[in-house]
Amino acid sequence: MTVSKLIIGALICLVWVLSISCHEFAHAIVAYWGGDKSVKERGYLTLNPFAYTSTGMTVILPVVFLLIGGFALPGAAVYVHTASLRNRFWRSAVSFAGPAATIAVTMTLAVAFAVVRTTAETAQAAEICAALAMLVYFHAASVLLNLLPMPGLDGYGVIEPWLPASLQRTLQKYGNAGFGIILLLLWLPIPNQMLWSTAGLLSDLLGVPSEFGEEGFRYFRLAVSGWALLLIAMLYIFKRKEVTPLHAVAHDDSEAGQSIKQQNNDDSSVEHLPSENNRTSD
Repeated sequence: MTVSKLIIGALICLVWVLSISCHEFAHAIVAYWGGDKSVKERGYLTLNPFAYTSTGMTVILPVVFLLIGGFALPGAAVYVHTASLRNRFWRSAVSFAGPAATIAVTMTLAVAFAVVRTTAETAQAAEICAALAMLVYFHAASVLLNLLPMPGLDGYGVIEPWLPASLQRTLQKYGNAGFGIILLLLWLPIPNQMLWSTAGLLSDLLGVPSEFGEEGFRYFRLAVSGWALLLIAMLYIFKRKEVTPLHAVAHDDSEAGQSIKQQNNDDSSVEHLPSENNRTSD
């Protein structure tokens, strides 16, 4: 493994963590604007990734993805008191804020890819292009996963406040289903192919050829996974104390999922969990 591959692999991980921080910060800042001032007290109004660490999303799920042949890229979480939000519009806005931030990051990466591709012709520039293409490819998949309208994912978090209360209560029982769906999408051949084909189409529309992203995945897979495992260990060791609600009911609002957490009879929280863009091996 070359030194440049190791360095670029580390940069890929850093960009991923920054993207996660932007995703979670977007959830938090919109919640703050919507009336939940607790996000400030909990230290969420920051891009510091250590503020968003979660044992499940930062440690356990990435390891599962690594075991099934993907990247062990870490996720995170934000707890939002939905009862403090002014109305259901703000609940939808909080849910959509994370994916919107991920879309913005994806578009920025696509612009960076275009700039590097047209201004540099060295071997190092080719590696950087492959890394940027891979990041665009994975972020596109992340947006797709997050916007699926199923309990446990952001897409459902957007529409959930507008559903009848009886249907909300019924669907809340399946709030963790989103994680199971993610695993199915990344494990089963047909859903996996559908996910990455659609992600590739989005990448192509942004001017980043999907084959570049696939090549980047193969080229940097080992380096990124090694750095990611080290990063996961650091995030876990130096993480802030996690919020541990007394009772959890399902609901989603993140880059890979959200859960409404009921702490007591009159106080609920939403856990925003950024998506894990981990592709199964080809």
